Amino acid sequence: KYRTVKNLSLSAILREECYRRDFVPVIPALFAEYVIHRPWNLVVKASVARNYRYPSMDDLYYTPGGNPNLRPERGITYDGGLECRIEKKRYLLSANLSVFDSYITDWILWTPNAKGYWQPSNLKKVHNYGTEMTATTMVRMKHHWKLTLTGNYAFTPSINKSERLADNDASYGKQLVYVPRHSTNLSGRLSWKTWTLTYQWTHYSE
Repeated sequence: KYRTVKNLSLSAILREECYRRDFVPVIPALFAEYVIHRPWNLVVKASVARNYRYPSMDDLYYTPGGNPNLRPERGITYDGGLECRIEKKRYLLSANLSVFDSYITDWILWTPNAKGYWQPSNLKKVHNYGTEMTATTMVRMKHHWKLTLTGNYAFTPSINKSERLADNDASYGKQLVYVPRHSTNLSGRLSWKTWTLTYQWTHYSE
């Protein structure tokens, strides 16, 4: 990690993993952060990273359904965003906004097969991109009362870019099955001493 000027820092990571008797290709990642407004801890971030993921034990050998012929996922991910954190004596506000863009080859996806159970397979190309937003506010009140509200929203198109398996293959260019395009979560927590009342609402699109 290297701080070039007062508010700018750069960092790099090189990862190497051993899988069975093999070493995966070197997995690099580059990060940059710039502090825009220090009293609010307002930071802009960006990164680029290589992805390389071997199938898990369940992907390969789960019974029934494991597929020992799976290939590793690999690709490139670009990410950028803003985050802030404002903290005072009685309240706290934090927020995060990020956008990302990934191109993945041999994406591993579990789907039901003709034999009646689920089985993973590789999709040659997937374009996964979108945005995620999270916000949390906390207020400390008198007599040991505390109220916390949290919300997050994610828009995550994951598009099948593989070749058509047949002329009537309707999955090409469409959202991956079992991956929601929209997801939202809202929660509230009211605390008094050691007692807590929590409410949570969650929504996933089709």
